[in-house]
Amino acid sequence: MQAAAKAEEEWDAETDLLVFGGGAGGLSASLFGAKAALRVLLCEKISQLGGTTGTSGGVVWIPGSAQARRRESTTRSSARANIKTGSSRK
Repeated sequence: MQAAAKAEEEWDAETDLLVFGGGAGGLSASLFGAKAALRVLLCEKISQLGGTTGTSGGVVWIPGSAQARRRESTTRSSARANIKTGSSRK
């Protein structure tokens, strides 16, 4: 019964911009909204911000960039395959 009562708890807030997810995209959207003088509400389901960006170790994979071309030989088709599967492992 207590869980059902908690689920029915009411919450009311007004905001100009509602952002779901505290990763790089959500934090960027929140920042730009705040800079535009919007009332921003950022919702994150876990206790820390960062999303998958926070767990990536700070690594950003940009196939075809100058840095990537110096270090790897990623083709356009292999980059698309990696994006589709979510993995660069073979």
